[in-house]
Amino acid sequence: MADAVTSTTIVDDDRKAVIQLTNTSDGTGESAVTKVDVSALATRKGDGATCTGCKLAKITYSTFGMSVKLLWDATTDTICWDLNSDYSDAIDFSEFGGLQNTAAASGKTGDIKLTTTGHASGVSLSISDTIEEAFELAGIELRTGYDAETARRSLNIMFADWSNRGVNLWTIEQVTTTLTSGTSSYTLNSYDIDIVSAVIQQTDGNSNTTDLNIERIGRTEYLQIPDKTITGRPTQLFLDRQTTPVVKLWPVPDDTYTYKLIANTIQRIDDVTASNEDPEVPSRFIPCMVSGLAYYIAMKKNPERVGLLKQQYEQDFKLAADEDRNRASLRLVPSRSSY
Repeated sequence: MADAVTSTTIVDDDRKAVIQLTNTSDGTGESAVTKVDVSALATRKGDGATCTGCKLAKITYSTFGMSVKLLWDATTDTICWDLNSDYSDAIDFSEFGGLQNTAAASGKTGDIKLTTTGHASGVSLSISDTIEEAFELAGIELRTGYDAETARRSLNIMFADWSNRGVNLWTIEQVTTTLTSGTSSYTLNSYDIDIVSAVIQQTDGNSNTTDLNIERIGRTEYLQIPDKTITGRPTQLFLDRQTTPVVKLWPVPDDTYTYKLIANTIQRIDDVTASNEDPEVPSRFIPCMVSGLAYYIAMKKNPERVGLLKQQYEQDFKLAADEDRNRASLRLVPSRSSY
């Protein structure tokens, strides 16, 4: 048995590498496994020199059921960064030049390793178990299939309410869209409900890429743009939040460079359709999910407990939401530091 792991190199040039890592653990875990081998990165343009070191410019990650340690490789490995369990974040170190390799000289290679801790094959509360717990908390006996069906409907309504309450960042994913010259509108996925941040990635004819800020504007501001056909590098973004959201860019992308829109999107929680499913929530939201469903059930079947359950639900939600600041996929962005 072994964890299912992947390592995907998204960008690798003589200035920057973007590497995406995944681990679906069966309980085995990973221990000091090399994930960034600097000697295997692209050589320097001009003289073909091999990369001998890097700085860590950005980390974007999501963890479920395990924590992760990034290590600078040496005879005695040195901690680079700790990624907490059941958490997500998008951390940018580039403003101060990136995280420097602090490993001792002995055995220092410039590589980055990864170790997982607390890994397990993963056990979560199924929808059936969640419904049973909620009925017990509401002081009601679960008797019929209709009771289970109405509870599933309530659970889906509650998940929609979570999206309306604000940014539950554990539903954030990074979406990359290649822009087409002369096209200003781009349709997102139907499950993308909002954009929390975005950049325009500009690539020139020499494959040099630069991430540039793009300003988000509202409907009124977009409508007031007098000429929406002007072309150039997009500097403003309007999200038309229809059933299927549409991004409208201004200026309209031209063909001077190759452009990509890289956006962190909030994704709708999938509806619950079967009792044997596992809900798409991290473990810290399970108490909130149970007490919230109990509150919804009580509103229908046991009004006397509504006040108490609402108070418990709101408290559980606040505790979970306060721990839930940012979420996305694990990506390392090492920038070259030496050749």
